[in-house]
Amino acid sequence: MKLLMKVLIGLVVIVVLVVGAAYFILTGYDRDELKQIAQEQAEAATGRKLTVSGPLDFKISLTPAIIVEDVSFANASWGSQPEMASMKRFELEVGVIPLLSGSLQISRLVLIEPDIYLETDRNGRGNWELDLPESEPAQDTGGAMALQVDEIVIKDAKVTYKDGVTGEISNIVLDSLTGSAPSAQRLNVDTSGSADGTPFSLEAELTQSGSDYSIDDASMTYGGTDLIGSGSLALGGARPKITANFTSKVVDLTGFAGSEAEATAEAAPTGQYVFTEDPLPIGALRSVDADINVSANTIKVTEKAEVTDALIALTLNNGDLNLSKLSGASMQGTVDMTARINGAASPARLETDLKVRGLNYGDVLKTMDISESVDGVIDFTVNLRGTGNSMRQIATGLNGYTELVATDGVITNQLLAVVSTGLDSVVGPLFGGKNKTNLNCAISRYDISGGVANTRAMVVDSDTFTLKGSGSADLRTEKLKLKFDTKTREAALVSLAVPFRVEGTLASPNAYPDPLGSVQGVASAVDSVSGLFGGNKDGGDGKKKGGLGGFGKLLDKVTGNDQKNEAASAPSEPEDACAAALAAIGR
Repeated sequence: MKLLMKVLIGLVVIVVLVVGAAYFILTGYDRDELKQIAQEQAEAATGRKLTVSGPLDFKISLTPAIIVEDVSFANASWGSQPEMASMKRFELEVGVIPLLSGSLQISRLVLIEPDIYLETDRNGRGNWELDLPESEPAQDTGGAMALQVDEIVIKDAKVTYKDGVTGEISNIVLDSLTGSAPSAQRLNVDTSGSADGTPFSLEAELTQSGSDYSIDDASMTYGGTDLIGSGSLALGGARPKITANFTSKVVDLTGFAGSEAEATAEAAPTGQYVFTEDPLPIGALRSVDADINVSANTIKVTEKAEVTDALIALTLNNGDLNLSKLSGASMQGTVDMTARINGAASPARLETDLKVRGLNYGDVLKTMDISESVDGVIDFTVNLRGTGNSMRQIATGLNGYTELVATDGVITNQLLAVVSTGLDSVVGPLFGGKNKTNLNCAISRYDISGGVANTRAMVVDSDTFTLKGSGSADLRTEKLKLKFDTKTREAALVSLAVPFRVEGTLASPNAYPDPLGSVQGVASAVDSVSGLFGGNKDGGDGKKKGGLGGFGKLLDKVTGNDQKNEAASAPSEPEDACAAALAAIGR
């Protein structure tokens, strides 16, 4: 015990003597000369000029400190700015006693107004890459010195990054950052600032273990988004792997949606085909692995649309992206989706199963600024499978089905104009001069095999008219071949209830009256007009004489559509059309 006390006393005496000697040396040393030595040594070590314009000061104690003001570090010779970094004030306080045991303990590290400018040249080389002079390989001293930082303070920091290839510039501003580093592999941080004008904050523990990095007990915000949870980045495997488990009150995606004009331009077909040959980013799926789970009370998709009670679960392994869960509630309905893109296969394989139930399509149209007077509930199912490395390749061999069922709503003539070019002019007159009509049902089922979608059922039934459609959409050529029969519940509109076709392509659909049906409609109209002049009066023998009344019937007999016209003048009840369509799709 006495020996131990003598050793400790001896160490303290040594420390006091060293600190005392350093004090007398430094206090008597010319500060400008010290700055000059520091600048010369820095330039010799890095090849760039270090400038200390402000005063240099020392604090001598068992935790000596150095304080430097107005420091700048030169940029690369090809850089667009003269300085790569500058700082208003730098403070470093180091513990002396831990040095005796081979530990570097920084009691306090302070950076005031650091301004860092990072950039790359046209070849992608960064200005942080220094032209260091060749030196002898460092000898192994028996292990790295342990590092501990008790207090970190950064105020009013600015980091700018300029991409020399694209010319894009990004800015990060740290209003404040406080933290500590209990070891070189662990950092506790609490910071706030903005990234390209969007405010953010982060409070978390960052750790490193070999080539693995993790963020734990994280609480962060970015714009209107908040996240709580943990994540990791593993770099030791065949590919980097990202793992994340977060919960959120609000995930705000409105800043990523772009303008309405941009969305319209992106949605509009720019060539012959809607499904283009542009290659999908399959290669990118093989560059990283992931296991991500996020739950959010609210996801704001646009300013008018949001999803509540959202769950997202996905994995990515060697190009195989599996969205095992995407669910939530929106616009009075629910969404449940799974999807898989297996980029590890050649060609890539796509599977998706989307179920939307009880969605108010009126709310959807309102958010899209299409109509304020449409209302109704819709169920929608998409179950598709395909292979290919572009959307066109996938579409040409697509299999599966799409199904839509809407009931008890309201539709408008304006909505028909949105659904298909010319549809409003063909069906619009059946509204009977009204802008809208009550919808009894809208039912559609397409069975898709080998890239050809055939209708199993297609019905729109309202208080004033009924449409029954059939036909196909060939996704290989994207050509449409659909035919619709029309009926009306108003006798005055019977002459307008003519069949029509929808043809053209997915990129440019066109609805127009069926030529034969149009002739029938004209004939019926002529008969109606002739009746006003006595042409359809009964001659006493039960037969109609005179006028043009026989013209329409003659065409009916020639074309075989006399029974169809009789059916059009006496349509079935609304529930008959809806019930038949529901039975056709097995509901």
